[in-house]
Amino acid sequence: VIGATGGVGKECVRLLKGSPGKFRVKAIVRNKFGEAASSLLQYLGPSDLILEADVTKPSTLYPALEDSDFIIFAAGAGVSSSTSSSDSMRGVSEGEKEEKPSSPLNALFNAGSAERIPEILLETPSKLIDAVAFGGFEKIDNRGVANVAAIASGISSVKRIVLISSLGVTRFPIVQLATLAGDVLSQKRKGEEALASSGVRYTVIRPGGLTSKGTGQKLRVSQGDTDFGSISRSDVARACLEVISRPEAALDSTFEIVGDASGLSKEEWASVLSNVKADVDVKSPVEEVFGFNPFDPKSVLDGFTSIVNDASKK
Repeated sequence: VIGATGGVGKECVRLLKGSPGKFRVKAIVRNKFGEAASSLLQYLGPSDLILEADVTKPSTLYPALEDSDFIIFAAGAGVSSSTSSSDSMRGVSEGEKEEKPSSPLNALFNAGSAERIPEILLETPSKLIDAVAFGGFEKIDNRGVANVAAIASGISSVKRIVLISSLGVTRFPIVQLATLAGDVLSQKRKGEEALASSGVRYTVIRPGGLTSKGTGQKLRVSQGDTDFGSISRSDVARACLEVISRPEAALDSTFEIVGDASGLSKEEWASVLSNVKADVDVKSPVEEVFGFNPFDPKSVLDGFTSIVNDASKK
């Protein structure tokens, strides 16, 4: 579990060890002697490890990842109200600092609709300057993911990487503007693309705004990046556990997950994973209309290339 001291990462560790004898856990942290890392000891057994690695430094990753079957990437630069410039630059996870009110990203997807976007935009400028100026999102959410994928591609034991991303990474520009001028979302999207092209089997989970509610709420699983909503960190961790517990479920796939009072129960939603489509078979509603996503640069390039190739054949 990379980012094991963060809110979702710690929940992953807790739930993995809640399956007795099933998983041996490596909790990957930047400082194994820190207070945040020490808090993981309550969940870990004699055969589990707390290992130091930094996703921005590829040379530190192989010793931590070797002999792993599954890798859960739960790290992120973070944009909470308490994130300082140095925190963003170093990729401090939310568990390594005092938790404060939700970030603009969480606030946006907690809103449940686009109506609150103007209000959330007003909350953003100071965090934009703070995080973007120090390149935290690019270093962790983009290049950090790429580094892990590159190292994992050379480790034969790795069966899958589960990446925790975010709703909205391919969304209409106003959504990206509302979340630090799109930097956090665009960098997460680039991280997704790096993982998908690495050759390693993968699953990308895009949760809504993260909350601290307990696990077990009803959930809604979708594809195409059209949803809004929130979800507890515990339920995101549960999704990670369900994915790696099912060898063929959601392979090379991306799905969104949020809480929904009328949605699936915790027993039902796990079975839905077996019906999640591979990324090559999924198109957003916008792509269905235009043939490509006009708000995703890579999709635009692919669409333009396809048009040129078709024209040259005529």
